[in-house]
Amino acid sequence: MGRKKGRLRMIGIVTAAVLLVSGLLLAAVLSTIRSGMRSTIILPDGPLPAPPEQEGAPVGDLFIEVERENIQRILSAMQRPERYHQVLTVTRFWHGGSSSRTVEIYRSGELAFATISGEGRDRSLLTDGAAVWLWYSDENQVRTLSPDPSVTFDDLTGIPTYEAVAALPLDSIAEAGFVTLDGASCLYVSARGGASEERYWVDASTSLLCRANALEGDQLTYQLRQSLWEVPDEGALQDVFRLPDGTKIGS
Repeated sequence: MGRKKGRLRMIGIVTAAVLLVSGLLLAAVLSTIRSGMRSTIILPDGPLPAPPEQEGAPVGDLFIEVERENIQRILSAMQRPERYHQVLTVTRFWHGGSSSRTVEIYRSGELAFATISGEGRDRSLLTDGAAVWLWYSDENQVRTLSPDPSVTFDDLTGIPTYEAVAALPLDSIAEAGFVTLDGASCLYVSARGGASEERYWVDASTSLLCRANALEGDQLTYQLRQSLWEVPDEGALQDVFRLPDGTKIGS
């Protein structure tokens, strides 16, 4: 049982997202999300590098000391920017191979648009905070979904967030701290269950998850890297939140 829990949230989110957007029946889709958390990971041959990427001494003269006992309270007090553009690369590793996909996200208030590429069929997701529209690049059909309130737009894209990290059980959090990563000040969290471990880095200046790893023993099974973050001008978003036929979503 502990080993199943040790698969942890990150791999479940990714598996659930892929199954969710591929389904035509919403009931089956939502059921898949819940069952995807229990999927089995086949480890790759040979060790892959899994460095603890929180190198860099924790900042000592902070107004608040960050530790495992208070990291969830600190994360829960954070808030994402009202408007942002983010690009991330997600790589999954399995026995003898790996696959990568790129997720590009635009947000402005309740509006959110994402493109997911690199998995054979590029797909797009658009929401106004209530309905979700889904379409593939190789077809004209647009599917309209009404997900359960427990399913967030982030779940559909397969990208973990600081909110998901804040919701981790306290007894699963092994380490937490304030670290410097690639010149950015980040909140670092390591969560463990059995032989599995998840590592998260949340940019303290943006409240966005910028890096994540999942390991089974010393084998890397999942890797997320942010390659771009910016606050776009409102004018640059005029044509983003539209359906393929040009219909504008939102005000």
